[in-house]
Amino acid sequence: MLVVWGICWALGCTLEEFNNMPPLDAFYFPSSVAYIEREGGEEGILLIANANFDKRYKHGSVVAVDLSALGEGGLPAFGETEGLPKHIRELNIRPEDALRVSSFSGRLGFYPLPGGEGLRFFLPSRSEGALLHVIDMDMPHEVGGALNLRCFPKPRKEESDCTQTALSLTANEKTKTGLPRAPSPGFAVVSPDGEVWLTHMDAADSPTGSTANHVSYAVRLSAMEPQLTNDAFMPIGTYPSDTALVLGDWILLTGRGGAPVLRMLSTTERGRIEDANIESSLRVSEGRDLVLSSDRREIFLLGRYPDLFLVLRLNETTSPPSVQVAREIPLPEGPMALHILKREGQGDLVAILSSGSSALSFYDQDAGILTGQLTVLGQGPFSMASSKRGGGARLFIGNFSDGRIAVVDMMDLKRPQDARLVAFLGKSQECLIQGDDSAKCEEGP
Repeated sequence: MLVVWGICWALGCTLEEFNNMPPLDAFYFPSSVAYIEREGGEEGILLIANANFDKRYKHGSVVAVDLSALGEGGLPAFGETEGLPKHIRELNIRPEDALRVSSFSGRLGFYPLPGGEGLRFFLPSRSEGALLHVIDMDMPHEVGGALNLRCFPKPRKEESDCTQTALSLTANEKTKTGLPRAPSPGFAVVSPDGEVWLTHMDAADSPTGSTANHVSYAVRLSAMEPQLTNDAFMPIGTYPSDTALVLGDWILLTGRGGAPVLRMLSTTERGRIEDANIESSLRVSEGRDLVLSSDRREIFLLGRYPDLFLVLRLNETTSPPSVQVAREIPLPEGPMALHILKREGQGDLVAILSSGSSALSFYDQDAGILTGQLTVLGQGPFSMASSKRGGGARLFIGNFSDGRIAVVDMMDLKRPQDARLVAFLGKSQECLIQGDDSAKCEEGP
């Protein structure tokens, strides 16, 4: 108890706060955001993972935000131009639309359940036990209807506590070798055929605590019957990976901390892993996010040190697939996440978040250049999702450092230079940390 009080005293929180998850009237270090369309309504549902990064609360959370039920008049109409950006603090999140998860959550992966009636989400966490949470949600059909967010499988005790049913990626920690295990999982991606792939950011030592014999893994499990066995851990060498991309019989893995920028892991030949040799064409130290173009001709990759947007020409007729660096474009500091925006009859528009400089940039696949940029998003943009609106799109960007969700409208995906910030959802998390009288609670970008 004294230890708990000591943590609370250091963070300026109460014991009651420490025993709970973040409150429902704000976001708290949002680490992942997903947008779910809803039939019959222009605005859908946002699923937000609150990472509880400073551990002010005992747990993190996942909340479903009904965008048609926001207070203060709701979101601006798509195309509205007056009085922007709008600050919407009344989120109106219902207690039944919030679930308890571990702190330090990573990026959500999701899988459409058979029959089209629901989605299954996979959320890794870097907190104690390195847990993978599995969360189900019914497809929302009517405006104002129940969202029915729930843990899978159903917990025996408290139904909203997904830590009870989560899978541990470090369960072998106390065995003789301590392997296999995947400390600090950060990314989940699900293939169309229902395979979940997880990456982790810290290599596993053997035995645990020895700081020797390091090994890293890509972890595979079934979306329909999620279980972790030792066979699920596929070794990828000494260094861990950051992000994964499913590409046929291969998994592409970006690397950090001494790893190759891009590796390719065979899903059919256990133990076969190939270096994509990106470094032979340019000097770049780490790879972060990567996505596949809609036409499957190119891969877009974020490089760090230096900060670059890389366009890789892809050939899937070889085994493993071959990639060749076609373009390298300098980016604002700290590129973190990519998001594909499809355009009818054109190449993709790629949205690029740079956390270090709080910038949103756009790459036009047809033009081969950056064609727009916003720098008024808030602090530490970390994740994003989008809603297609005719020939345009509405983007939802989670700001990890200030706790708000920035809403950006693009009326025409052919003109990304006209993108504009239209709203912030939630109040600054500094209001929680420093109190409602803090200057940080004042509205503003």
